[in-house]
Amino acid sequence: MNATRDGVSNTHNNVCAIAIVGHTNTGKTSFLRSLLRQHQFGEVENRAGTTRHVEEVTMRLAGNQRCDFYDTPGMEDAMGVLDELDELLPSLRNDSVQAIHQFMNDSASYDLFDQEIKVLRQVLQSDVCIYVIDAREAVLGKYRDELQLLALCGKPILPLFNFTQQDNNMDEWKAMLSNLNLHVVADFDTVMFNQDHEQKLLEQLALLVSDKGPVLKTLMTSKAQQWARRMELAREAIATSLIDLAAWQETYVEDHEMSRRIDEFQNIARQEEQRMVAKLLEIYEFPSDALAYTELDLEAAGWTQDLFDADTWAMYGVDVGSAVARGGAVGFTVDVLSGGLTLGLGTAIGASAGLLMRKGREWSDKVKGYKVWRLNANCLRLMTVRQQLLLNTISSRRHANVSAELLDDQVADTVELPKPLKKARFKPYWSRFSQQHKSHSSSRRKAIQTLSKEL
Repeated sequence: MNATRDGVSNTHNNVCAIAIVGHTNTGKTSFLRSLLRQHQFGEVENRAGTTRHVEEVTMRLAGNQRCDFYDTPGMEDAMGVLDELDELLPSLRNDSVQAIHQFMNDSASYDLFDQEIKVLRQVLQSDVCIYVIDAREAVLGKYRDELQLLALCGKPILPLFNFTQQDNNMDEWKAMLSNLNLHVVADFDTVMFNQDHEQKLLEQLALLVSDKGPVLKTLMTSKAQQWARRMELAREAIATSLIDLAAWQETYVEDHEMSRRIDEFQNIARQEEQRMVAKLLEIYEFPSDALAYTELDLEAAGWTQDLFDADTWAMYGVDVGSAVARGGAVGFTVDVLSGGLTLGLGTAIGASAGLLMRKGREWSDKVKGYKVWRLNANCLRLMTVRQQLLLNTISSRRHANVSAELLDDQVADTVELPKPLKKARFKPYWSRFSQQHKSHSSSRRKAIQTLSKEL
């Protein structure tokens, strides 16, 4: 049993120590931010030598397991270290690890190679090292020197390609790595999230350090579950918000009353979308300024005040293209007392009459001059697409990205309104914005679950 830093005992195989190494400014800290979902870890700037000391972060896993990650300074003079080691190796019978220890213990070495010594010391104390490569860079001799120096430590090395979504030199890099007998490589772009690449990276690590396989497999499972749970929470939050907006209705009599409140309604809808932005950023653990987006244009989206729009007719079983519906558009009266239905053509609509009778109060209000306000279908389509775009943007963002993401506002007018939202438009008690709201409605809960899956 080995004692950890905080005094908790673990078997050695329960802990995997991983050193993150590479040349200056290749994205080592960015890689750790992205892998660990910690946007505040370390310091990330577009300049050389940002990390000057070894920084440690721990991921605690199930079964008293953990992974310790070490962010190391960038190497800058591997060739000079190799020259020093060449002089030591013959006298030490080519024992490279002993030569490195002797080199590090020489106080004179610190004056010239303090960065490299910090890296070497951490690699020797780790189980495996990940060598981060800026795939955009040309293959130069200094990178070969760094890999040769790391190989002298006797630890497994996993080359990791960063910035793979941009123009790169990966073919040349792979040829060089193959010449150094480094055939197991991984891709991990610190700008765009790719779950498959992340899982592949951990699988490659498990291959290189088989005795740490159980720990790394636990890490794989944990991260996959974390990703799925975040997506589930995000979809449910979006579905709940959209159902609330779709079911939201307000009844009024005088037009001036509606004119007075229209700004209030628009502000509530906009605030709801802004609340969802903040909610999703919280779920994915991003700072509040990680996203920039255009404000929802509700003036263009419009509203509906007509209780008898096409969706309403369809709700009551009337085909809007039929002669009955076309006639009804001209003259429409309802006899609430008898439950009878009279359309402009004088046609009775069998089963629909029963539905209308059960909805008598609603229809009676229309006759008395009441009007119903709600978001129209176009507006709901716009908000649905924007929420889906928001989720796609945030879920594919890396935590190393320090610039504000611009949420593109282009949407397709032909997007079909999901069925749960169509249904919600006639269920005002589903909306938390409505006075009739029933917070424990089972039908509302089912609609949210259905819409969440569709998203």
